[in-house]
Amino acid sequence: MTKALVMGSGALRGAYAAGACMTLGKELGKDFFDTVYTSSVGGYAATFMLSGQFDTIEDTWRNRVHGRQLVSFDNILKRRDLLDLSYLEKIFGSGGVSELDVNSLLSCSSRLLVNLTNSSDGNACLVNGKRSDVLRVLSASSAYPIITSPREVDGIRYFDGGLSDPFPVKKALDDGHEEVITIFNKPNNSAMNLGKGARIGRRLILASGILPPAINQTIRDYEKNREKLYRDIDDHRVRMILPKVKNPVRKITDTNRGRINAAFDMGVIDAQEFLETFA
Repeated sequence: MTKALVMGSGALRGAYAAGACMTLGKELGKDFFDTVYTSSVGGYAATFMLSGQFDTIEDTWRNRVHGRQLVSFDNILKRRDLLDLSYLEKIFGSGGVSELDVNSLLSCSSRLLVNLTNSSDGNACLVNGKRSDVLRVLSASSAYPIITSPREVDGIRYFDGGLSDPFPVKKALDDGHEEVITIFNKPNNSAMNLGKGARIGRRLILASGILPPAINQTIRDYEKNREKLYRDIDDHRVRMILPKVKNPVRKITDTNRGRINAAFDMGVIDAQEFLETFA
């Protein structure tokens, strides 16, 4: 039976999915899934799972993304992105404190497909993540408009993959996988709902007029994508890991260390419970 894992968007709420992903990797092994599909922040934990660096996943979320390390309004005064993806490229890159073992990733038997949003037409584009410059691909998949600059991959500029396909469940099903495990960062009845802050942020982005028209349209189409996802997961081949209660991380830019750690712990516990019934 072919199996796929889908990891998606959520920004710092992604601590939940990271905890769940680490637990699956430890218990099932880094080569268990035939294909791993990711979008936005989900790509980071998935990549380190496939490289077998489970402890790095935990260390990153518990110790290296809280406070002003990753998200800081001070960055704006320094003419840097509010969400500093270059920081992640630094700590995960060669010689970094949390260096990715690229060779281990490349030797993994699982495929890694990372969703990006083309800045010129707003379309989703799945890119092979098993490549030496995977960190650049992950940055492109997490480059949310306004708070982060677009990233270039293979000569094309991309924005956050979550804009065009937050959770590539349909792609996993269309590719013929017989079982698809999807990790959401919010409870089932709100898995794709925009919070108040996100709705306001979306309005401000659209009102700014500085983004390409195609990206603006993709942002407007988010609600349609949400309804489409709910239809996609209503399939006997799809199994979900998701919080039973509200994710402790209050908003996508919540950098409180205690809440991030609580979300990570919740993901670990829920994944352990999932594995008890997983056949």
